Amino acid sequence: MTLYRQVFLLLIVTMLLSLIAVMTLNLRSNASYLEQQLYANTDSTVTSLGMRLAPLLQPLDRVSAESTVNVAFDGTFLKRIDVEIFADESHITRVRDDIDEGVPEWFISLFSIPPVVTQAPLTLGWNEVALLTVEGHPGTVYKQLWTLMRELLMVYGLLFTLLALFTAVALRWLIRPLRQIEHQAHAIEQKDFEYRIPLPSTREFRRVVIVLNQLTALLKSRFLESARQLQEVRGKLLTDADSGLMTRQALLDAVTLRQEQSEQGVLVLIRVGNLDSIRKQEGFPKWRALLASIHELLISHFSNTAGESSLLVGRLSSEEFALLLDSDALSYPQEQLQGVCDDLNSLAVVDSHLKLDCQAAGLLFNEQSLPQLLTRLDEQLRGTAGLVQRASWIESDAPLEVLRTAEQWLALLRSQLSQQALALRWQPVVGRSGETLQKEVFTSVKDEQGQSLHAGLFVPVIEQFELGGELDLAVVQSVLMSPEKSVPTAINLSLSAMRDTRFIGALSKFGADVKETVLFELSELNLLREQETVVSFAAVLRQLGYRFGVDQLGASGLNLDYLQGLRPDYVKLAPALCRDDDEYGELLTAVVNTVSSLGIPIYATAVETLEQAERLWGRNIAGVQGYLTDK
Repeated sequence: MTLYRQVFLLLIVTMLLSLIAVMTLNLRSNASYLEQQLYANTDSTVTSLGMRLAPLLQPLDRVSAESTVNVAFDGTFLKRIDVEIFADESHITRVRDDIDEGVPEWFISLFSIPPVVTQAPLTLGWNEVALLTVEGHPGTVYKQLWTLMRELLMVYGLLFTLLALFTAVALRWLIRPLRQIEHQAHAIEQKDFEYRIPLPSTREFRRVVIVLNQLTALLKSRFLESARQLQEVRGKLLTDADSGLMTRQALLDAVTLRQEQSEQGVLVLIRVGNLDSIRKQEGFPKWRALLASIHELLISHFSNTAGESSLLVGRLSSEEFALLLDSDALSYPQEQLQGVCDDLNSLAVVDSHLKLDCQAAGLLFNEQSLPQLLTRLDEQLRGTAGLVQRASWIESDAPLEVLRTAEQWLALLRSQLSQQALALRWQPVVGRSGETLQKEVFTSVKDEQGQSLHAGLFVPVIEQFELGGELDLAVVQSVLMSPEKSVPTAINLSLSAMRDTRFIGALSKFGADVKETVLFELSELNLLREQETVVSFAAVLRQLGYRFGVDQLGASGLNLDYLQGLRPDYVKLAPALCRDDDEYGELLTAVVNTVSSLGIPIYATAVETLEQAERLWGRNIAGVQGYLTDK
């Protein structure tokens, strides 16, 4: 029971007891007064009746005497009148039976009124001629008390109702700061550091509110400071100190990440000769300004065809640069790469013998290994050395399935999705004690012959034609039909599914059992591309009662302060953060500390060995997923 209800109940009971006590005292005092009045009325009747009867009793005039008694009896509310005549030892008696005055028996039993009887001898001269006995009727007392009690109940009932309403409103207003303190405590428990309480007027509450607001501000500042330190560590590890571009490892990790997600992309390797010679002759400031110009030129060349969020530029070595773009970023790759080379060559000319010498090679990658990609690009650059045409595009040796037209792919995918022709594979997330925390489902679409298509073939078509909602809904339905429901199943959602209102409408129709069975994962890379879409979709999921997590945490370079507003149920680290690499150890520690301050469970991915898992568990990782858990 809440404090408000306890205090309100205490006040109500106190008021009720007070009103009952006041009403009881009122009734008791009125009962005593009415009883005295009954005695007075009886005495008055005896006196007046005795004066009128005495002359009629000697000599005895019975008719007149009876008439006088009848008049007196009928004119007052008496229970009994008795006249004992001594002359003939006869009685003149009038008795009124109990009259029902609408007074309940239980009420009569509350008041004990003794019989009110008055006797007086009637004399004529010095002789007693009769004995007059008059008994008052208590019915009038009970009737007046009953009427009084009903009126008091009405008045006190109305007063009690008004006081109860006033007490409820006043008490709610008085303890409003306490409710706000409770809300803030809950917000702190949920790691929400944005809630603040207005300062109340009550001195005791005011001090508590000031302390809580200061505590919340301190916790928020610590979280923001952790996020800032994380950005600094990330900047040192992932950003080249001289050029401000991505480091070699950071760019290659981005390529690997795309391959793990079965996404196609374009990798361009650019070699700019004579950069080291220009640094030696012109000095570090001019050399660094030249690197900045190269960066700006590369961005300006490709920002129109590739969004800035999907365009990554890195420095692989002292004279080599690499670009990572979406698969459809280059419409005319050969001509565009040659244009880049021409513009770069014109950036710096120190003398006729010392100027930039640019070469460029690019290819569309899918599932080739990273060393193979770099080897092919390096060989291509070596082949163009000394040629007039310094740029080249390596044609993809794609499998035969890619020869389908876009319309054929669209028809195939829609047909297979409608039939739920999917191949599902599960990979568990395991806790330190060996318990399975959840399972992530990996999906591929089957072709007409029932063979699983590689994700790199159909995922680009899914995104191009906005079929992500249909695919993810088919995955949800397949998971629900699967017998493996002992632990929740995580489904990684595509960006197009988050924009699909039909997909959201379908989710809203599922029951509570589905919301316990299915988890949704939102990639941090999608946050980088369309943050507003992902944040809005996460709010919808929360409103519908679904749980969700953030996948690929740390892969996009975003500041982790977005987690405070998104409030996921868990996060999964990008594989690059989880590998056995001392270079990334400091970054992993910073990420874990920042996320742990929000109380969000952290899962590691791409875990291959038990030694790697033990190292991660030692860093406050809640669960691991990868080749190790697949065994």
